[in-house]
Amino acid sequence: MLDETLATALRQIGDAITPEHARATEKLFAPLHTGAPPDDVAVERDIAYGSHDRHRLDTFRAIDGAASPMPVVVFVHGGNFVAGNKSTPSSPFYDNVGIWAAHHNLIGVTVNYRLAPEAQYPSGVEDLSAVVSWLKENIAEAGGDPDRIALIGASAGATHVAGFLADTSQPAVAGAVLMSGRYDLTTLAHDAAIRTYFGADADLAEISPLPRLAEAGIPIMPVIAELDPPDHQEQFLRFVAALTEEQGQLPPLGYLAKHNHFSEVLHLGTEDRCLGDPLEAFVSGLGPGVQRANVHKGEPARPVADGAEHTQRELEGIAEQYRHAYVERDPSTVPISPRVRYTENNVELTFPDGSWDAVTEEVGPALIFSDPHTGGAAVFTAIMMNDTPGFLAIRLKIRGGQITEIEHLLSTKRAVSGPPTPFGDVRQLHHQPVIGETLSPEVRSSREDALAVADGYFQTLSRNDGVLHTKFAATCYRIENGYQAAPQGAAADFLLGRYRFNQRVRREWLMVDEARGICLARGFIDHKGLMREYETTDGSMRESPFQEPHTWSFLEMFKVKNGEIAAVEATFVSSPYFSRSPWATEAEIQDEDPTWNGGAILLKDRRSPEH
Repeated sequence: MLDETLATALRQIGDAITPEHARATEKLFAPLHTGAPPDDVAVERDIAYGSHDRHRLDTFRAIDGAASPMPVVVFVHGGNFVAGNKSTPSSPFYDNVGIWAAHHNLIGVTVNYRLAPEAQYPSGVEDLSAVVSWLKENIAEAGGDPDRIALIGASAGATHVAGFLADTSQPAVAGAVLMSGRYDLTTLAHDAAIRTYFGADADLAEISPLPRLAEAGIPIMPVIAELDPPDHQEQFLRFVAALTEEQGQLPPLGYLAKHNHFSEVLHLGTEDRCLGDPLEAFVSGLGPGVQRANVHKGEPARPVADGAEHTQRELEGIAEQYRHAYVERDPSTVPISPRVRYTENNVELTFPDGSWDAVTEEVGPALIFSDPHTGGAAVFTAIMMNDTPGFLAIRLKIRGGQITEIEHLLSTKRAVSGPPTPFGDVRQLHHQPVIGETLSPEVRSSREDALAVADGYFQTLSRNDGVLHTKFAATCYRIENGYQAAPQGAAADFLLGRYRFNQRVRREWLMVDEARGICLARGFIDHKGLMREYETTDGSMRESPFQEPHTWSFLEMFKVKNGEIAAVEATFVSSPYFSRSPWATEAEIQDEDPTWNGGAILLKDRRSPEH
């Protein structure tokens, strides 16, 4: 979230778009960035993509980035069509966009284009066509995927991107993000900047991109800032309405609370992730698996997968909306089914209740993943409720563009009992980098195999006797409530038989994010409290921490890569013995068989009834 001091300063700057307002905003955000690209990012400057002096681009990639071809994000700057630059000496802007991309396993590209009044419409369309053609031919050399190019335009740059998409019969890009641009030119005949670029005598109704932009046939994410001027707000609404009418459903949206027209880009790469998280989720959902060429009314773009109602991008966009609505305590901004079912810590509540009334801050970082086969999405993050820290896991079920199921598991430092709940510092939370990786086909498991590998973890955990029933990567660690619970690696404690006191592990598999190799389970670990002492495999004796009946309740994720568990992360809460989930089905075992393998339970689609 945006620091309140910065938010106050932005409100004082106001919503005007002038060079003075731009400089005042830059002065606020420049100290939040490094003075030059960091050592872990390789930058190539001023690569020519055409013959004009302004036909130049910069590329950004992580030196130790992902081995597989990475998505490419192309940033097109603003400047009222007459100014702007992809980079400026002694300034971090707009290198911050390229650096952000490199730090998120993307190839970042920032571009210049010809400026008005020397160059008028359709010069922007022509220049972007040249940029995309150059990337198609050359970006693979830098590790980029030419089939996963996303254009990101801001202000005048967004209008240029809109013109390119509208004037190109089959855009050679996978998607686009349009930030605070102007799209319906018929309402802007009085605007001096519009006349300068499009021409004083231009037929704005004829060349306006909006009617054709909605039919572009690729995923598009409109973005607006709270402190954008009213005319830009109106353009955003016209754009969203046209996309919704054409595609038959609301597109993924970005609403940047407390930001102004300039800060919506200048903050990217800082601790404020209000744009970075949804942008990363949007870009990660783009690619050849999305049908792009023929999007018709009522038939939105979606993955080519049997039974999938929503794309991964759509699911994670709604999860992102939910996350922001929760932190702002404003459920009106998220699509909630009138008959939504909502639980928190296994108690059924009326939505919104519980921590919705108490949350004051998201500390994060938030990790979002999803499963188009089941319509599920999940968020793992950290929050504050006044002075009380908490680790929060959220599971959502999404049908018809609405959230029909909400499950929270919230562990707080006050919600502890003997033995103490493992609990880390919420402000030090980090997700193991491997978890967020999109896996290449050669290291990706099928849904069935990934579930079998992950379920072997629970087989190993139940009555842990030192025998491994799955494979662990040597670098696999386990984080529980933000706490590093396996500093020697996840396998070490299991080989020792440290958890012999676990009587049974009841679990149900909820979703599989196939692209990332993440399996999510809900479950309970039961302890009868009958085992006072036990012997580990090294011959030493230990005292069980459970001297009375007790149960842990959890939502736990497993990263499966190369047929091994590569990372584990869980949110745990202490519960009464043999607690049940309100969501439990027949998949939640009731016996004590430690060899139970429920991996196949998710292979069928168990969607909730229609609402």
